[in-house]
Amino acid sequence: MAVSVYMTPEELWGYDLVTSAYKETPESSRERIYRHVQEHYPDAAEKQIRTLMK
Repeated sequence: MAVSVYMTPEELWGYDLVTSAYKETPESSRERIYRHVQEHYPDAAEKQIRTLMK
């Protein structure tokens, strides 16, 4: 039987880390997310990742 645990990002990664991202520009945040996805899925094409992020 599957079980899910719900929590806020602050609970999961810590308040300081989450709130430090608040001052990021949307462009730098987008790039950081893109690089993170690319790290986990190195075979994905840039276009695929950009489409997923829309």
